Amino acid sequence: PVSGALIRFFPTSPSFEATVDTTGAVIAGAPGTYPVAAVATVPGTKPVVERFTVNLLPGPTARIDLTPEVRRMLAGQRLRVAAQPYAPTGHVREDRIVWRSSAPATVRVSDGVLTAVAPGRATVTASAGTATRAMEIEVLSVDVASVELTPTAPQARTGDVISFKAVVKDRAGREITGLTPTFLFSPGRGEI
Repeated sequence: PVSGALIRFFPTSPSFEATVDTTGAVIAGAPGTYPVAAVATVPGTKPVVERFTVNLLPGPTARIDLTPEVRRMLAGQRLRVAAQPYAPTGHVREDRIVWRSSAPATVRVSDGVLTAVAPGRATVTASAGTATRAMEIEVLSVDVASVELTPTAPQARTGDVISFKAVVKDRAGREITGLTPTFLFSPGRGEI
């Protein structure tokens, strides 16, 4: 220790992510990195400067958004559900999501992939830290006769966005509502 040394802290560049006062207290405003300099001075000597970076992390997970929100599936159907955790400030977190099913004999879940095994009901839960999000899923045993796709436009140019409506019917011609379809297309490039 050097007696009589005065240590003060300063930001090394302007930043909206945080502030630091001369005592070294950093107040984070957003995730990111914050460059700080500690300046030690002793009367009669040259100041010593030490630069360092403070990593600013988002707060603990407060909520988890699931996409798509699945309510009904057909026995044998598989769907991938994306889970995104958020801090209380709305900043994205990168937590590992833990998935559970209340009835694995009805709906199995592994890394966000749901598999409808047999008719019944199950609650699928995504957890990260103390935050959880649950979906109540009903699995139907229905003999599907047809799937009809209807686009909002019959033609598209590069950059156009076309929405599709899927209508699923059983052998009696009745519509099966509340299902979440999986879409894909080929050949070509794009997203669906």
